[in-house]
Amino acid sequence: MGLFLAALCACVTPQGGTTSDAGSSSGGGSEPTTDEPPDSDASGPIQTVTSDTDPDPTGSSTATSDASSSSSGHGDTTTGDACTGIVDALALALSADARCQLLLALDADAGLVGWHAVCGAVPPADVYDAKSALTATACCADGMFLQDVSPFVVYFAPADPAEGGVAIVSNHLGAVVFDATIGIANPGTISVPDTWSPVDMLGVGAGCSDQGVDLTGLQSFHAGDGEIPVGFEAKVGEAIDATALPAALAGAATIDRAVLLGYEDHDKAPSSYLLLLELRAT
Repeated sequence: MGLFLAALCACVTPQGGTTSDAGSSSGGGSEPTTDEPPDSDASGPIQTVTSDTDPDPTGSSTATSDASSSSSGHGDTTTGDACTGIVDALALALSADARCQLLLALDADAGLVGWHAVCGAVPPADVYDAKSALTATACCADGMFLQDVSPFVVYFAPADPAEGGVAIVSNHLGAVVFDATIGIANPGTISVPDTWSPVDMLGVGAGCSDQGVDLTGLQSFHAGDGEIPVGFEAKVGEAIDATALPAALAGAATIDRAVLLGYEDHDKAPSSYLLLLELRAT
């Protein structure tokens, strides 16, 4: 468990500001660092909570959950003290400062394939508006909005041979939350976040809480020609309820906003999904 806690609380440089030059692979083993939110000198450091591993958030990672095996949200693979340890570690990570952003990557079957959490202080003012949110992205400065208020959801359609892209930009911490290209014949690349934590750190199958996560007010979008299947949001809730996240959030944080974004990372590909939970420490 000591190794688990050490991995959970490892920090890397956060991705924010106008663009990202980070690759999609992990820089594992780097020293913990902090950085200031863009255009802010009074909001304190943003801390990025990751591990040194880099599972594939598009669904090829072996660290996935099977939501159907625990549709009630109460598995039995992690119980007792082990469950308590996971909940305590997650609660600490997801309330590390005044606000946190939790990004969950899911596959086309609503299976969790990775996660990323960033915490920081409240920005002194909105960093982005409907104009600067576009130019803040590496993928989509010439794109369009699926949602033109924070968290801004941005989409740039691919047109062979030019790649497209998709991004999420938020004033919750004043940062780019997600930034990825959409490929033509092959998958695009993800530049933000540059590291994903494996889903087993969420206590996959743990079912540590009698209550599921509250996704009331969930906003759902799908970039491009695809659409979110009927009942998909419920499957996402079941996948989360089969982890230790509901128990950890219940004691540490309140969900201010929840946004589900689907997109195809290249032509004819199955959809990948992102769930953003903007958290407020309680």
